[in-house]
Amino acid sequence: MIIARLESLIAGKSMDDALFRAQAYLEAGADGVMIHSKEKTPAQIMEFAKHYQKMTQKINCKKPMVCVPTTYNTITEDELRAAGFSIVIYANHLLRSANKAMEETARTILLNQRSFEVDPTCSPVREIFQTVGFLEVKEKDKLDKNNKNIPIIIPAAGEDPSLSSILNGKPKSMFEIAGKTLLDWQISALNSNNLTNITVITGYKGREMKAEGITFQENKNHKRDSELHSLMEARKKMTTGFIMLYSDILFEDNIMSKILTCQEDIVLVVDNTMQYHAPEANKIQDFVISKNKHLTTRRKINFACENIVSKIGSKLNTETATHEFIGLAKFTKTGAEQLLQTYEDCIKNYHGKLQEADSINQFKFTDLIQEMIDRGYVVNFLEIHKGWLEIHSTEDIELANHFLSKS
Repeated sequence: MIIARLESLIAGKSMDDALFRAQAYLEAGADGVMIHSKEKTPAQIMEFAKHYQKMTQKINCKKPMVCVPTTYNTITEDELRAAGFSIVIYANHLLRSANKAMEETARTILLNQRSFEVDPTCSPVREIFQTVGFLEVKEKDKLDKNNKNIPIIIPAAGEDPSLSSILNGKPKSMFEIAGKTLLDWQISALNSNNLTNITVITGYKGREMKAEGITFQENKNHKRDSELHSLMEARKKMTTGFIMLYSDILFEDNIMSKILTCQEDIVLVVDNTMQYHAPEANKIQDFVISKNKHLTTRRKINFACENIVSKIGSKLNTETATHEFIGLAKFTKTGAEQLLQTYEDCIKNYHGKLQEADSINQFKFTDLIQEMIDRGYVVNFLEIHKGWLEIHSTEDIELANHFLSKS
C-alpha cells in the first residue's frame, strides 16, 4: 500500500489545508492517508477524522486513515477505531525503551566492573538466537547434513516430435543409447552419487516407461502442460529440498557431485562453452546472462557469491548471453519454498502472457526462474565446461553413442 503522509498540522497549516491535501492524494490514487500532529491532546486528529469521514463520503472514496499517537498518548486504540482510524503506528517506543535499558545496563556494568548484576535484565543468548532465526538455520544445516539422499525429480511427460521417426512411438527416456536407455544412463549417474530417491513424471506413452528402483508419477494433462507443470506433480517431494533434472540430458558423474556440495538455496548448472562458439541452428537453448560479467580469460577463479543469474530464457540475445542452462538445478528447503510460493501465485493471479510464455499453460521452468529473479530472489549458478549432452537430434544420438560406447 502507498499511504500519503499529511504534514499540514505539523507545519501549522489549517485543517482545511490538511483536508485539501488528503482529497488530492486520494484522487491521485493513494491507498490511504496518515494524519500527523505534535499536540499533547488528540483533539486535532479527532477533528480531522470527523471531517475526513464526511469528505470521503462526498467523493465516494472510502480509504483508511493512519495515525501516530506519540505525543497524544492517552488515547486508546478503541477510541481511535471509533473515530475511523484503521492503522496505529507506535513509531519509536521500542527504540527509546531500548536506549534507556542499554544506558542502565552500561552504567551497572561500569559501577560493578562485571556483568553479573545485569544478567536478570538481559535476554538469554539462546532467546536472541531464536529471534533472529539462527537456531532455525542450525536445524536446517543439520537436516541437510543428515539427508544426503536428496529427492530427484525428472519431468519426462512430453513428446519430442523432432525425433518421432527414430523413437517409433516410444517415450524419449526409453530410447536406447549404447545399450542402455536414456533413463538408465541418468539413473546410473545419480546412483553413483548415492542418489536413489528418484521420481519420474510420465505422460506420453507413460505405460512404456520402465526402470528399476524409481517412482513413476503421471501428469494426465501432459498434452496441454509444459515441463514445469509436470515438475509440480511431484511437489510433495520438494518439501526438504530437491534436484530437478531434465529427462533428455546426459552428464558426467562429477557434475552431480559438484552441485551436491553447493550450499546456496537455488543453484542452476550452466555451461560456459557458448562464449567460444555460436549457438546451434534450429535448436532451442536456454540462455543465461550472469549478473557479474565474466571475462573470457584463459585462467580465472570464480567465487560462488559472484555466480548469480540475471536473466534466463530461450529468447535472450545470444550476443549478450554468457552461459547455457543444461537442465539441472538444485533447491534447498528454503529455495523449494520460494519456488512453490512463486508458482502458486502465478497460477492463481496470471492468465495471459507471462515472461516468455504466451499463456500460463506454456509457462516453463525457466520462465518461473526469471519471475523469481524479477521478484528479488537470488538464483546462483554452478559453472561447468562441457561434460554433458542433450538429446534433441540424430546428431546428438550419434555423438552420445560414440562417447558412451567407450565408457
